[in-house]
Parts: sequence; structure tokens; C-alpha cells
Amino acid sequence: YKRQIVDSVSEGVVGIINYGYSEKYTRELEFGSGSGFVISSEGYIMTNAHVVEDASKLGVMFVDGEEAEAQLVGYDKTFDVAVLKVDKANLKPLKLGDSEAVRVGEFVITIGDPTGRELSGTTTFGIVSAPARSVNIDGVTNVYIQTDAAVNPGNSGGPLALPDGKVVGINTRACANSNNLGFAVPSNVARGV
Repeated sequence: YKRQIVDSVSEGVVGIINYGYSEKYTRELEFGSGSGFVISSEGYIMTNAHVVEDASKLGVMFVDGEEAEAQLVGYDKTFDVAVLKVDKANLKPLKLGDSEAVRVGEFVITIGDPTGRELSGTTTFGIVSAPARSVNIDGVTNVYIQTDAAVNPGNSGGPLALPDGKVVGINTRACANSNNLGFAVPSNVARGV
């Protein structure tokens, strides 16, 4: 049963590569990476704003190993949400669920690229610890879904999904010095942005 959930969600999960221009090497180098997920068959992808910050070029890595250049459509640093667009056919969009219906104890999964390309598609399982936790991350206080599913730095921007495959949150940075504490921007907030 868990495998079916993972298979259905992972098709829509992508890696995000943040490239910056290096004066030293006079070319673009990979400066950082994160995760994201497809939200429409037209090529729109959702991720965290901090994943794409200060990029001179953005790449999207798909499950088949192909990388495509992405355009930044827009972002909101306050809510840490960004939208990209790629030109690629046969995308498998994930559906956004209703984050306000999420309850404590519900089973959730995260899928993402915790350390970049090497560990792409890493999946963790957990439960919802709080559906609306007010937390200060990097000096900004927002309401997040709290989970005990492992959310590592490269998982940022990936989906937090329910057993029905619907995405109820975008995984974002965990608090410093926190064990078994993951936080996700609620899907209803992300949809609004």
C-alpha cells in the first residue's frame, strides 16, 4: 500500500538545481539544490522561494534523469513559495489537497532530493504532529504543518502528501537543532500565493 502511494507521488517530484555565475571560472556552477513538484501538465512547478534565490539559471531534474532549464514565474519570500515553468511534455502533475482538513496523527510522506542528485527520490514517512503550528524560521513567523517525517535541507520544496496522493504541504527548512521536526507550508497558503 505504501509503495503505491510513493509510486503515484514520486512521478511528479523533481529536483531543482540553482546555478550561479562564477567569476573565478567564468561560467555557471551549481550553487545549491532542492526539490519541487509538478502542479500542472503545462509545465508549472512549485518549490520554496529560498531554493531558487539568487539563481542566474535554474534547472529541473526529472525522474527519468533528464534536466531542463526552468523560468522563474514568481515567488513570495514571506511564505517561501516559488513557481517555475518548464517546457516538457508528459508531465505527471500532483493534486493539491485541502490543508485545513489535515488532522493530528494523519499519515504523511515526503519525497525529495536531500543532498542533490545522488539521493534523489528519497522518501520518508511520518505523521502530522500539528496541522497549524506557528513557527519562526529565519526571522519570519508563519503557520506550518508540523510532522515527524524527516525533512532534510535538500527536501525543501518537495511535497508533503497524504495517503490519497494529494499534496497538503510544501516541505521547508526544519528549525535549527531540531530532531524529528519537519515543517511544511500548508497547501492552501501555497495555492493562494
